Amino acid sequence: MRFVDPGVGTVNEQYLLAALSHHGQLVASGREVAYKRLFTPVDDRFIGDAFGLFMEGGVASLVGIEIKDWAAPVAPKVASEYMATYGRSCDFFYLAARTFMPGVRRLAGIGLIDLAGPKLVRKADRLNPDEAAWRYVTASLREAPAARPMHPRQRTFE
Repeated sequence: MRFVDPGVGTVNEQYLLAALSHHGQLVASGREVAYKRLFTPVDDRFIGDAFGLFMEGGVASLVGIEIKDWAAPVAPKVASEYMATYGRSCDFFYLAARTFMPGVRRLAGIGLIDLAGPKLVRKADRLNPDEAAWRYVTASLREAPAARPMHPRQRTFE
């Protein structure tokens, strides 16, 4: 199964989100979503591959997934650059690839998904996203609940 279509972008993201059910119930998702409202000339990444908003015990978690659907193994430098980008808006970040260089497994915080399954290789650690970026991405998701948290640490809906 492929997860990137050159003419479309991200495809079949629902299979990757299903591999993350340990984050709770998926209540909204999106693909090819902007990370934030405004970009500057130093921003080199504008669109995230896949996002899911999960609910577990009244807590909302925004999960971002970067998909590297290519034959070459993903290098630690690429993985850490994407971790920094997604970490600005997401509670959890996963890198999905067919193969990883050994150094990627040593990077703290990053969750890993093997695209061959897809199957979870390693759970991600909780991050501390910027509230405005988190809110912007969650508002951009398909089927986002009308009553949704306004920041990552909010426990009740308004």
